[in-house]
Order: sequence, then structure tokens, then C-alpha cells
Amino acid sequence: MAVDSHGVNQRETTVVVVVILVVVVVVVVVVVVVVVLLIALTVVVVVVVVVVVVVVVVVVVVVVVEVVLRH
Repeated sequence: MAVDSHGVNQRETTVVVVVILVVVVVVVVVVVVVVVLLIALTVVVVVVVVVVVVVVVVVVVVVVVEVVLRH
């Protein structure tokens, strides 16, 4: 009986270890995905801000040049 119960315990331990490994892997994957998404979002936001700034500067320059040329 002792051997049998020990075998069951061994199997249970293996299952627990496998479950813990799976959970750890899932957590790591989720963290990596979130970090990558955050970096991607940051890059997108920076690009959008840069584009908006460039457009605004170009518009302002064009308007100023128009005003200066007219006067």
C-alpha cells in the first residue's frame, strides 16, 4: 500500500509541477505580449505626434508665407 500511495503522490507531484510550468509559461507569454504591445503603442503614439507636429508646422509656415507674400 505504501508503494501504491507513494506512486500516486509521485504522479500528483508530477501533475502539480506540469501545471506550475504551464502557468509560468502562460504568464511569461502574456507579460511579453503586453510589453511588446505597449512598446508598439508607444511607437505608434510617437509617430502620430511627430506627424501631427510636422503637419502643423508646415501649415503654419505656409500660412505665414502666404500672409508675408500678400503684404
